Amino acid sequence: GLDCRYLASHLTHRKFHVLSITTIATPHRGSAFADHFLSTVGPARMPSILSLLDLLPNGGGDGKAFESLTIESMRQFNKDTPDVPGVRYFSWGAVYEPGLIDTWKWPHSVILEREGPNDGLVSVESSKWGTYLGTLQSVNHLDLVGWTNTARYKWAEMMGKEIK
Repeated sequence: GLDCRYLASHLTHRKFHVLSITTIATPHRGSAFADHFLSTVGPARMPSILSLLDLLPNGGGDGKAFESLTIESMRQFNKDTPDVPGVRYFSWGAVYEPGLIDTWKWPHSVILEREGPNDGLVSVESSKWGTYLGTLQSVNHLDLVGWTNTARYKWAEMMGKEIK
């Protein structure tokens, strides 16, 4: 979502016209969890955390994503990346209630306290940009980006609450 907004606003020498942009659970105003995570972990411990995140299928990156998604960084991004006249902007948000033992318990609780309902990483309020089309129910941020947790799906099935 943010990359599409950037493309429309800054990469203007192209052979096509952007007519509309629709974003899903995009942190247009940042994420309180990015701020919280950076202040909790601190610069000295960041390399250790990133080495753990490198064990994930898509790796952990260099930590710049956390810095880029703070509330202040996104304020600057929005100032530097204005909406383009003639482009229609639409957005969707998402909400998710983590279970007792859930990957998203910590980030969800931080965002819930500071910003309200969220998908585990992005609040509904931060996801609103342009015409807000609605809130997707019972999906976390990784569901939305295609990182499925097979254990979660199997557990839900065993509990009679199959996820479709």
